[in-house]
Amino acid sequence: MLFKKSPLAFKPQEENYRFYFSNWHGANENEPSVWRHSPKKSKNSYEKKQVQEGTPLLDANSLEYIFAQGQNDLVRCFAPVRDPKNDQEVHEIENECLGMAVLAISHYAIKKNIRLPELLKDVSYRRYIPETLNKTIRQRNFLTRIRINNVFKDFLKEFNNKTICDSSVSPHDLKVKYLSTMETLTKRYGAEVFETSSLLISSENERSFNLNNSDTLPQYEVMVTGNHGIQWRLKPQ
Repeated sequence: MLFKKSPLAFKPQEENYRFYFSNWHGANENEPSVWRHSPKKSKNSYEKKQVQEGTPLLDANSLEYIFAQGQNDLVRCFAPVRDPKNDQEVHEIENECLGMAVLAISHYAIKKNIRLPELLKDVSYRRYIPETLNKTIRQRNFLTRIRINNVFKDFLKEFNNKTICDSSVSPHDLKVKYLSTMETLTKRYGAEVFETSSLLISSENERSFNLNNSDTLPQYEVMVTGNHGIQWRLKPQ
């Protein structure tokens, strides 16, 4: 069952980051980009074309915080990966998780100015993948674990040689790529979901209506997102 949008709306204070807005980075061409509002300004008096209608949603400090939080959410499974539809997608999700480890380790290496040979001795990819996937890999046979480890090292070396060594990728680029991938790799990333046994829904100039159940068990789910506000649905059985 899909979530139903509530007539309630948030009124966040200006310059106060409260909710996660997907596609704030503009990397997803299938969704509108999200910007902070700012007055429209033309480039010059002779050009009618307008520049981007807004300013970046996240400043450097906010991006650093969200990036650290995203890593923690992925590794500790607070942001669980999406459910695979078939065996092929299981492997795709595993590869995406390993790719996220490459991004996180590469970012760490740049910030700490650590070269790849030294990095491979001290850092394991297992610290940067979801705990559930880590547990699954540990249950596989020894040869399979060795193969995964070697594939990851080759992937990290290739990424390092093509991007890090020639400084074509910055720490900012890595953070943006990591967070944009989180939006498709995980389920409802950045959303807050609450369970409740009753709902009281109302909006300005409209009568309120109450959805409640005498049962004490949660019957409804309320989801809050930056892009879509408040939505609710009956809790799936």
